[in-house]
Amino acid sequence: MQIPAVYMHVSGFNQNVLVGDSLLSISIDKYLGEEYPLYQEFFYDFQSRLMTPGHIAPQLSGRLADVRISVRRKRKRTIGPHDL
Repeated sequence: MQIPAVYMHVSGFNQNVLVGDSLLSISIDKYLGEEYPLYQEFFYDFQSRLMTPGHIAPQLSGRLADVRISVRRKRKRTIGPHDL
């Protein structure tokens, strides 16, 4: 696996993490701390509790795992005798 370029972006409270073939981008506006005033207007308490800098690594690793699993499934498009 190639080491991706890492970026930060402003998502407008949309995507936490973006993953591409050779890049990772982390939304800086989704990790400003659970007490950030705008979070109170747009998110439930249980959601804003996850919007802290400490949640970047777990959410990033989860997203990378999702992408890797998705790629493996796409590569395996035919059914062979070993799949029956």
